[in-house]
Amino acid sequence: MRVKVFSAPSVREALSRIKGELGPEAVILKTEQAKGKVEITAASDVDYPPLQRPGGRTGGIYDALDQIREKLDSISQTLAASPPLNQSPLSKFYLELLGRRIGEEASLQLINNLRKVLSPEADGDELKSQVLSQLSLLLPSEGIRRKPKGPNVVALIGPTGVGKTTTISKLAVSFSLLEKRRVALISIDTFRPAAGEELEEIAQALGIPLQVAKTPGSMGKALRDFRDRDFVFVDTAGHSYQDSDQISELKSFLNRHPPPETHLVLSTATKPEDNLEAWRRFHSIPIQKLLFTKLDETLSPGGMVETIVKTKRPVSYLTNGQRIPEDLWAAESRPLAEIIMGERTL
Repeated sequence: MRVKVFSAPSVREALSRIKGELGPEAVILKTEQAKGKVEITAASDVDYPPLQRPGGRTGGIYDALDQIREKLDSISQTLAASPPLNQSPLSKFYLELLGRRIGEEASLQLINNLRKVLSPEADGDELKSQVLSQLSLLLPSEGIRRKPKGPNVVALIGPTGVGKTTTISKLAVSFSLLEKRRVALISIDTFRPAAGEELEEIAQALGIPLQVAKTPGSMGKALRDFRDRDFVFVDTAGHSYQDSDQISELKSFLNRHPPPETHLVLSTATKPEDNLEAWRRFHSIPIQKLLFTKLDETLSPGGMVETIVKTKRPVSYLTNGQRIPEDLWAAESRPLAEIIMGERTL
């Protein structure tokens, strides 16, 4: 398989170049907008000659090239399982999915599912309805589970700068004021004094208790003190997913006192590959759900899809601003699909 990126002022011109260079059987893999231009990654079936290793050399660039060939073979096998997209009326829609930053794997899965459910005479309205239905199936959602007797302990973890403390504040206000539940807060963020100050202001305004735990032992004491509460929200320090020592320290807290629910907080303004890397690094801590923030800071919410599909975790909440608690939204699969496809805004 030969893969090449084509850059042009418009999709039509890029497709024309693809057809001229790779032929009419070329398959579109990815499309992106960049500085007033469109960039389309396309592929055509060609056989790569065997990689010659001078003098039987191994390692270095030769192993890297082998990995690239394996990746291309994997893409080729995935595409071979379906009719060529350029021969399908869904090809234009496939481009739209990629343009919305829905990854290739999820986009192909959607296309294949649509082929199974769409009638031959389907019109635009039926296509739109089926798209939302099929996309909803890829986006499980689940709020905080509520035990009849508390405390329901929920911890938020994640990289730096994703808005964990602000989200904890939104949850505390929502559950305390709007739902009239008995709420308490625990902070194990000892790296940022401002985080404790923000939570202290919220706790004082709501009249709810807050304890700062600097050791796993003091966290255990706080949990015992709050055993009569309905909900206990645990704020954690933001950690670089590249710093294994920081994640190990966080793990020492949560492994000794595992909360029933741990939500990995990720920003929708972050590239999907970086969010997936964060998932891989934090995955040593049991994670039950995903929580996405900063929906107001991205034009491509479809980047969430790849993370949700590959982690196989439901989404609990979305946030779309700094207002407390207004900019907190309990995730639901169908409305989430509508947001990703531009049919709804928060």
